[in-house]
Amino acid sequence: MHFLFVRKGPVHIPVTNKFLRFSSFNARSIVKKPPEQYSLLYNDKCHCVAITETWLNSNIPDGLLDPEGKYHTFRSDRNERRGGGFCVFVSQELNVSSVDVSKSYSNVEVVCIDVMYWKDKCRLIVVYRSTDRAQQSGDFTKQLALY
Repeated sequence: MHFLFVRKGPVHIPVTNKFLRFSSFNARSIVKKPPEQYSLLYNDKCHCVAITETWLNSNIPDGLLDPEGKYHTFRSDRNERRGGGFCVFVSQELNVSSVDVSKSYSNVEVVCIDVMYWKDKCRLIVVYRSTDRAQQSGDFTKQLALY
């Protein structure tokens, strides 16, 4: 199994003799920037895209985020207040399964996804930690390394 830590921008991960293309960015509201998001999804042809600070809520359907239906969508919305949240898009060409880690990481927003690519499995873990929880960063990093 391969583990990937992406801070920003595109990353190519070697898996078998093929590459997975990952990208991540901080959007500060993707609802206000659909052309940029659609360009990344449909023109850059990434296998996985992680977007933080989506500012999404349950009133915004997945179809608005991926109108062409080319991606599995995993979201962590902020319904109780504005800001924050994240979503992860994984190409429909890949087999994926969500891994429930919510009990282990209740103090941060996290999604864990196993991505099957050829004969390999890559575990993608996306974490959003707001700035008001910065003091928990060291403990979280140690705990994540055990998973």
